[in-house]
Amino acid sequence: MYSTVEARLDHGRIITDEPRQLPETGRILVVVMEPDVQEVDWEKVRAACGKLKIREDTVIWQRRLRDEWNGRS
Repeated sequence: MYSTVEARLDHGRIITDEPRQLPETGRILVVVMEPDVQEVDWEKVRAACGKLKIREDTVIWQRRLRDEWNGRS
């Protein structure tokens, strides 16, 4: 069974934000997130919106791509 626990890293020690009893032993997966959150530059995002145009029928494009994967031309 998996559970997700929010925690902080303090001088190499994992400190949980919630008062929860953790097992004494077990396997864990630790993802270290950057402490500085970068703000999104929404002007750049808005400027990039609408620049990607689909120039052909997507179904035809997918079929052609799959034919290339299967070695058919």
